[in-house]
Amino acid sequence: MKMDNENQPLSVGEKIALLEEKQDEDLAELKYQLSETAESMRPVHLLKEAGSKLVRSGKFRKTVLIGVVGFALGYLLKRLIMGKPEPK
Repeated sequence: MKMDNENQPLSVGEKIALLEEKQDEDLAELKYQLSETAESMRPVHLLKEAGSKLVRSGKFRKTVLIGVVGFALGYLLKRLIMGKPEPK
């Protein structure tokens, strides 16, 4: 759009053209945001995000560590007390 003078008011046609251009830009941005939102709401992404938050949690790490240590100690004690299992 050509403007010879910055202070010259826009005609109605020019204003409409500018508004239509802005409307097209806004629609393109809205479509992009919708596709991004739809992608982020896929179940695989939701599960991945939830798992990531869980793993970063200090309490979760501590609980898992205690569980693994408890399981390992239980297994070792069973092996010490019961001996090797006999093959069937």
